[in-house]
Amino acid sequence: MRHTRIFLVVILSLTLLLAACSAQAAGIPAQETTLNIIDTAADIIPEIDLPALTLTYDQQGVPSIFGFSTTQIQRLTGMDLSILNLDPVFIDWFMRSNLQHVEIEHTENGLLLFANGQLLPSVGWNTDTLSSAVDVAEMMDIQNASVIKRLVPVLQKLGLHFVIRFPVASGNDSISLHERGAVELPALADVEGEAPVIQLAVEYREDGLPSILGLTSRDITALTGIDLSPIELSESTIQRTRSMNLQSVELETHADGLYVFLNGKEVPRLAYGPEQLDTVVSLYGQMYPASQPAPAFLRTALMTLQQLDLDFIVQFPLAAGAERLPLHEEM
Repeated sequence: MRHTRIFLVVILSLTLLLAACSAQAAGIPAQETTLNIIDTAADIIPEIDLPALTLTYDQQGVPSIFGFSTTQIQRLTGMDLSILNLDPVFIDWFMRSNLQHVEIEHTENGLLLFANGQLLPSVGWNTDTLSSAVDVAEMMDIQNASVIKRLVPVLQKLGLHFVIRFPVASGNDSISLHERGAVELPALADVEGEAPVIQLAVEYREDGLPSILGLTSRDITALTGIDLSPIELSESTIQRTRSMNLQSVELETHADGLYVFLNGKEVPRLAYGPEQLDTVVSLYGQMYPASQPAPAFLRTALMTLQQLDLDFIVQFPLAAGAERLPLHEEM
């Protein structure tokens, strides 16, 4: 299987190289050539799980890749990878906490995060939400957004797996990595139940003051003494949202995670269920045993919030001549 993957990667590379040479010979501009190569890759590349890339740390905080330490790699290639080194204090902390490894798995449906083989809250997406995210990047004038948009179908076909291993303290049993491809993100149908819906809407005025139920932040401060100045926006920020045509941001929680909508379009979500929240609390208890809040309190608070449907809406002033875009439909 490993040889098959390598063969496919070699064939793909040769195909893309031939496409690039042909385009260059035809006098096609470089950026257009790049986009054409990406489109070619999207058409021909199969769904493939690439071999895991493992970074293994020693007790001095120096990582190794493919059996070579970053120090050895620098001596052999001149490539400085010292930025990957960790302070031994952190390594000692991870050993005392029994944090043995962290994994990042890139799949068609999201970016899965693991600690000691247990799934943590992760990023979930599909083709539509990824496309919406790139549309937002274009709206914000992020460089090469058009290239990123064409890359999305390619990246969704590639299974990537990154592993970061830390030394295991004496007396602790070794913990296995998760079984690749066997874990899926929580789905709404699997964990959803009857839940009260709580909605909070904030509307920003042209002067940057937020308004809640007709009361500005200054009104609320005068009535309650609560300082809300940190959520006030400068006029330049308001001008920026207008120039981008950013009209609304919505955060909506459900039993399977936190959904995000920009201008009514769904972008990738933070996916979690009760098991992932419990894993976070357990990891917190391992790494901060004497800290507050206590894990038991934190677990109760998170599980309570997880059972609520919260809908937080923020709207910004419209640019001249713009029409208000509708919010997303309730899920």
